[in-house]
Amino acid sequence: MDYYITIGLFAVVLILIYITDRYFPERFREITPAGFKRFMSDETVISSIIFVCSVILLWAFNNHHSVQYNNYSYLSNALLHGRLDIPNMPLYLEQVTFAGKTYMHFAPGPSVLLLPFIGAFGMGFDIAYLSYILGAAGCVVFYNILVRLEIGVLNTRIWLTALYGFGTVHFFLAALGNSWFLGHVSAALFLLLAVMISLKKDSPHPWLNLFAAGFSFAFAVACRMPVLLAFPLFIAIIVFHRKSGFKGLLAFACGALIPGGLYMIYNYLRYGTVMDLGYYLTFAKDKPEESGGPLQIKYIGYNLYSLFFLPPSWQGTFPYIYPSLNGLAVTFTTPAVFYALKAKAPKYLLVGLWMAIIFTAIPFAMNYGNGMAQFGMRYSMDFLPLIMILVSLGMAGMNDGKLSGLQKTLILLCIFVNGWGAVIWNMGLQKF
Repeated sequence: MDYYITIGLFAVVLILIYITDRYFPERFREITPAGFKRFMSDETVISSIIFVCSVILLWAFNNHHSVQYNNYSYLSNALLHGRLDIPNMPLYLEQVTFAGKTYMHFAPGPSVLLLPFIGAFGMGFDIAYLSYILGAAGCVVFYNILVRLEIGVLNTRIWLTALYGFGTVHFFLAALGNSWFLGHVSAALFLLLAVMISLKKDSPHPWLNLFAAGFSFAFAVACRMPVLLAFPLFIAIIVFHRKSGFKGLLAFACGALIPGGLYMIYNYLRYGTVMDLGYYLTFAKDKPEESGGPLQIKYIGYNLYSLFFLPPSWQGTFPYIYPSLNGLAVTFTTPAVFYALKAKAPKYLLVGLWMAIIFTAIPFAMNYGNGMAQFGMRYSMDFLPLIMILVSLGMAGMNDGKLSGLQKTLILLCIFVNGWGAVIWNMGLQKF
């Protein structure tokens, strides 16, 4: 009954949103005082509203049990005590052993973000709260990218922001906040932040602006290593959009050197090499009978199937359709993704985006696992934020910056599917 009530109310709310958007705005503009109109046209105000609403929605779709899969918390606690190894990490949390010491094998970025929270509240801090904040911030950043690229009118930008934040697997990842998921949400935020910062051509301090973009990009890499392969987009933006040439690339690289350099030092102190061996050690532990490392050509077929075709599970008991623990193809969770093929923009931006997407998708395609124990395809979040920029260009470019009723219906469908995933996961109804 709880399942019926939750999903039913969610569907009703989405329908009411559609009806309100369809029939209310014109009358609202007629009766709204001019001062309030100006207030609502302020991008800072809109960004604040998006942030608050996003935090509330992500909080509402959490199960409100303290996250137990909190690998990042253990590393944060270790760092606060001046060590890199984690001798007291529980066995149910993923870990690797090297030279007799136990380490967290995930990239360390989210642990850095957790430092003030673990320092203030201790290991009892629920990392889901950080996930809400980062997920909501990602929605705000995505909205501001739409503004800087001049994609659509205000109403369109809000709908497209909702599509990114809640019509993709980002909704599930940010709402649940487990360690595997927090890494994706963190990386997506800082990748988009790097894009947003680098797009600002009229900055009073252009080199500092690019320095900050490089820093953000490298921090995204420190959250999820595959994001490193999104670099072609930033070359395209710096060289062709900003026309900053070699000096611009140098400023970007200098900014990236700080998180990147610290990440390499962190690896060297653990493994004696600047490379992160955590994933190789995990592969050796998970697949002791195999050799060749975690990225191999033989895994491409299943991962592409997972990305485009993996269906939900069908069972003979209620609620009959279940999200599989193996995941669910992006074509099911976000069917609006096909609008990326209709994107129109300057050639340098399209080429940069597509190159970044294809390059960043390669590690997922070759990985020995598709990200199991998930809703949707969590590894797709390495490149999905960039795809959603293309989707926004495609959807907004078809009707003079406005969305059709059909497009809005499709967005609501995407939001419903991803909300359904969070609800059914919280109820423990997912199946193999």
